[in-house]
Amino acid sequence: MQCFYYICHIINKWSENQLKPFNVIQTKALRIALGLPQWTPNIVLLKLAGQEILSDKIRRLANKFFITQISNSDLSPLYCNSPEAMNLNVLEEDKNYIISVLQDLNIGGDQIISIPRLITFFDLPCTIYTNRFKFQDKNLPIPAISVLFDETVEREFQKFFIIATDASKNDQITSIAGISKKSSFAYRINHYNSIFSAETLVICQALDDLVESNVNLLVLSDSLSVLSALQNFSIKSNKVIHRLANKIYMLSNYVNQLILLWTGTLENCLE
Repeated sequence: MQCFYYICHIINKWSENQLKPFNVIQTKALRIALGLPQWTPNIVLLKLAGQEILSDKIRRLANKFFITQISNSDLSPLYCNSPEAMNLNVLEEDKNYIISVLQDLNIGGDQIISIPRLITFFDLPCTIYTNRFKFQDKNLPIPAISVLFDETVEREFQKFFIIATDASKNDQITSIAGISKKSSFAYRINHYNSIFSAETLVICQALDDLVESNVNLLVLSDSLSVLSALQNFSIKSNKVIHRLANKIYMLSNYVNQLILLWTGTLENCLE
């Protein structure tokens, strides 16, 4: 039944006939759990169990879901900049449903109190470069990128402790690896992880395993999507990005400076 509660905002549009089989399952389960005879009226059964008809409960939860999204405003994953339908990016059918719910409650969308902004996302305590240097131009040939990279590191990051990270995924294995001039690691991780998650987790692991205290730290990554996600970090960010952001916040107490640098198509940066 928890599955139905989780998708209540979707299945609340089902008809009574579609929900009827699940109401039967609910009442039978309650009779078995309470040890009551089959002839016990449903209204008595539900009263004794402190329950309500499943279809009514789903609709109540759906109402609660949409009102919660409106109160969350820009913190809701459904939020959009459009002035229509209380700024929720939903299907036309759901827009009409929300309007009908508010009409039944005799209120307007502007009468729903927004939650207070208790969480503020400050700028991450790191610098991220994805397009500042010439070697980050993807259109350049690999030999030129390699030469420009070496020149950039020599000129800009000579006094930095450098860590390089990488992740790979094929049909059978997902793995991560990190290396510095002093140590390295290589692990297999759960194959259900996407390459995006793997590229994020390898940076997390590198910050745990390879970092030295009181240094200027340069982390090299070939994942533009991960570094771009960090640049646009917010409450709506992917959960694994939140994990990495937390690592960065914690690490900021132990290093002098942290820079994440996109290496583009360059490989074997520390060789």
